[in-house]
Amino acid sequence: MANRLRSRAKDEDSFAAFNDAQDHVLMAARTHMDRIVLEAFVEGIEACEDGEVRDVLERLCTLYALTSIEADSGWFQAHNRMSAARAKAVTAQINTLCGELRPHALGLVEGMGVPEAWLGSAMLSQDPARWTPGTTPA
Repeated sequence: MANRLRSRAKDEDSFAAFNDAQDHVLMAARTHMDRIVLEAFVEGIEACEDGEVRDVLERLCTLYALTSIEADSGWFQAHNRMSAARAKAVTAQINTLCGELRPHALGLVEGMGVPEAWLGSAMLSQDPARWTPGTTPA
């Protein structure tokens, strides 16, 4: 990206060159913030002494990283950084992790301080069996 900006700035106005590379600039900014969050997450996991909690946090961290990648998979594919098959594999792994984390959902929500009143969403109240661990949705 830096090379692209430098080469274009020689031939045109710097502001126009920056605007022409805006998709790359925004991706670099989002990626930088994702990296900062991920590094802080990993530090928190390393400080965790409870093995079971650490395992759940590691899966949650992986879920965070993969959802960040999935959110930008179209950009990665458009720039030949990810194949369609790899994008599908990322989505499949996200679904697997969600299933693994499902039994821990209430503990995670409680740990994040989500007010109990917010847990009464229509989605949960319309078919409680669908969201109860160990039950099969209709």
